[in-house]
Amino acid sequence: MRRLIPLGLLLGAGLGAALATAPTAPALAAEPARLSAPVGLNTSIRLDTPLIRVRDIFTGPLGRYANKPVAYAPKPGQRLILEADWLGRVAEAYDVDWRPVSRYDRAVVVRPGQVIGQDELLGAVRLSLISQGLAPEDELYLGQQQRISVTVAASADPEIKVLDAVFDPGAGQFTALVEVPAGSPEAERLTLTGRVFKTIEVPVLARSLRPGAVIAAGDLDWQRRRVATIDAADLTNPAEIVGQAARRALSPGQPLKARDLEAPRLIEKGDLVLIRLATAHLHLTTEGTALEDGAEGDTIRVRNSTSRQVVHGRVADHNLVVVHSGPGPQTAQR
Repeated sequence: MRRLIPLGLLLGAGLGAALATAPTAPALAAEPARLSAPVGLNTSIRLDTPLIRVRDIFTGPLGRYANKPVAYAPKPGQRLILEADWLGRVAEAYDVDWRPVSRYDRAVVVRPGQVIGQDELLGAVRLSLISQGLAPEDELYLGQQQRISVTVAASADPEIKVLDAVFDPGAGQFTALVEVPAGSPEAERLTLTGRVFKTIEVPVLARSLRPGAVIAAGDLDWQRRRVATIDAADLTNPAEIVGQAARRALSPGQPLKARDLEAPRLIEKGDLVLIRLATAHLHLTTEGTALEDGAEGDTIRVRNSTSRQVVHGRVADHNLVVVHSGPGPQTAQR
C-alpha cells in the first residue's frame, strides 16, 4: 500500500526528510499510467486558504493527488518561496509528471491579507470598558513601544471579540484580551495593556495668522487633548478668542494663551482720523493724523491737520478719536 506523507512532516526541515521516504518510481509502477498532456509549474501562486495543495503548485493533468495538501500556506500578508529541490520531491512523491529544469525553478506563494489596526482594536476594547466607567472621550494609550496590528486573511470577517477587559479608574489603567478574527481557526489572541487619560476639546487656530489679524470663528478648529497637558493659561472658551487680534505671528494647531492676543487695532500710526471734540454744549469734528496705534478704548496722540496741535483722545471706532473737554490737559506740544 502507498504510504502517504503526513502534512505536519512537510514543513520546514522535516519536509526534506519526509519526502526522502516517499515511494520510488518502481513502487509506483502499479499506478495508472500518467496522462501524456504536459504538466507545468505555477510560478506565482495566490492563496486565500491555510493549505497548499498539489493543484496550487502544478498545472495540467495531476491525477488523483491533485487535491492533496502538501504544506501550510504562509500567514496572511506574507509570502513563501518553494525552491526547485522541494518542488521536485513533491512532484515525485505525488506522481506528478514534472521535474525542475534547473535549480532556479521556483514558485512564490502569496497569501493576501487585510490589516486590522490598533485604532480598530482599541475601539472594540473601548466599547467593552464603557460599561465599567470609561468615559467615551477618554484616551486609551498602549505606549510608544506597543504599536499593534493584526493581519488576517483577505476573505475573513474582521470581527474583533473582546474575551476579557478590566478597567481600573483609580490607577488609570486597563487590560483586555481580544481575539481576531472572532471564532476563526486561525484567530490570534492579543493582550492589550495600557493607560487611560482624561481628555477635553480645546480651540486652536486652523490656519497661520500674521500679527494684528483679527480672529473670526472660522479661523478656529477643535482638537482633543489630555486634560493633564492643558496649561492654566490656555484659552478653552472660544468667546475669549473670537474678535481678538494676534499679538504676534501664530501657527495653527496649538492652544492659544491670553498673552498671544490683544484687542484689535482700530487705528494705526499714520492713519487719517476724525477728531471729535465733545463738551457739555458743543460737538466739533475735524481731521487729524494718528501718532500712535490704538485699540478700542485706548488713549492715543493725534495731530490736528488744521491747527497742527497735538491732542490726546480715546479711540472710539475705526479712524475715530474722541477728545473730551474737561479737567486735565488735553493738548501736547507740537
